[in-house]
Amino acid sequence: MILVTGFGPFADNAVNPSQTVAHNLAALFPEEVAARILPVTFDGAPAQLRQALKQLRPRAVLSLGLDASAAELHVERVAINLADARVPDNDGAQPRDLPLAPDGPAAYFATLPTRRLADAIAAVTPARLSYSAGTYVCNATLYAALHAAPAGTRCGFVHLPPPTVVPVETATAALARALEVTAL
Repeated sequence: MILVTGFGPFADNAVNPSQTVAHNLAALFPEEVAARILPVTFDGAPAQLRQALKQLRPRAVLSLGLDASAAELHVERVAINLADARVPDNDGAQPRDLPLAPDGPAAYFATLPTRRLADAIAAVTPARLSYSAGTYVCNATLYAALHAAPAGTRCGFVHLPPPTVVPVETATAALARALEVTAL
């Protein structure tokens, strides 16, 4: 089983393509993929992700999120132990310069094969490797997955551009190919 997560709307983004793409991937691979939609909150997203890890015991986790300024899909390589929000999350929290896990390491590298993932996506639509998942809820989610997942569970994160840049159908096709190459 592969857990694919997405997020609901947040800030000025009335639509979050990660939610639709996560559901689309679960529909494409009903025996292999379970989708969960996480809240765009620093407390809720990691907590719900940890709950899904315990409940589903996936062999891999691929989290998806929206980068409203992106021009292509970004495969994230690193999650850092930092919450530093430019805008409040959906609960109104706006942490500044706080560790996500006071007892955790400064950073984790994604454990899904990021270059293979990016290459598979790029066969369908433009994609690139990125060296930081930022300091918002997307980063907190990747950090939580890597911090809490049992040994051997591979985890990664892909930022999607707005659907006006890369349509949801194209992002779904690209990520379906990436799952086939790296995780299924």
